[in-house]
Amino acid sequence: MARLRPAHGGAGALHRAGMPVQLPGRDLEPRRGRVHRAVRPEPARGVPPGPRAAARVPPALLRARRRRRRRADRRRPAPAAGRGDLMAGSALVERIRYARYLWSQIRQTRAKRDKDARFRLVPFVELVRVRCADLAPDAPVLSIGARNEVELEVFAAAGFTNVTAIDLYSRSRRVRRMDMHRLRFPDASFGLVFASHAFEHAWDFPRVARECARVLRPGGYVFSATPRDFVPDAHDRYCFDRPEDLLAHFAPARPRVIHQEIREGELRLLFRLEAPRCAGR
Repeated sequence: MARLRPAHGGAGALHRAGMPVQLPGRDLEPRRGRVHRAVRPEPARGVPPGPRAAARVPPALLRARRRRRRRADRRRPAPAAGRGDLMAGSALVERIRYARYLWSQIRQTRAKRDKDARFRLVPFVELVRVRCADLAPDAPVLSIGARNEVELEVFAAAGFTNVTAIDLYSRSRRVRRMDMHRLRFPDASFGLVFASHAFEHAWDFPRVARECARVLRPGGYVFSATPRDFVPDAHDRYCFDRPEDLLAHFAPARPRVIHQEIREGELRLLFRLEAPRCAGR
């Protein structure tokens, strides 16, 4: 039997005629035993690829990047600050300075937490007892900067039974931790404010004077003993060489001096406030 050969048109013509076509060297169906490789599907468009392991950047390269970023920030001009920004910035700076001041005072107090100042406290309390005749033994007394229980013991020995002691730091539970710039007491709570070597450490003494006047009852007393003839520094911030230097801050409360004593290196004052509420406002 003769083998049919396609005329002109080749395999395309046979295919169109409906006859099976077998090209030389190719099979229409895959042979048995042949291994076909799986075709990897292409990722869909718009779908991000899966997560990859982050490459580890050398530390030296990270430091170089940070240096370049800091240099660029320094070269970048700062935006113009408005009035509100300047006020907010100055308030923040003031709060930072005040926090540093508090820590400095606390360190000094902790360094002297066990100091026994009975040698000077006894004559101070005796002066108050003698010159303030109308101050009853159970009158409320506020002791500022007590540091430890020595002042409480001296007052108790003199007959005072209602004494409240405060300081920025104290290991004693009988001494309340409190800032003399923010006295957490109601108005007209005390009959005497006692401050032995405390006022010179104030950050803002006019505010301390207003707070003392606020918590005093009408006709209340203030006793103050402060060093004099020294150069103010970060710890001892106020120097009262004359009585007028200290009394000027209590002027709205109309202070009336009962006792004043100017010694070498120390100023002692005992005065009465006729209108303490006016100064505390």
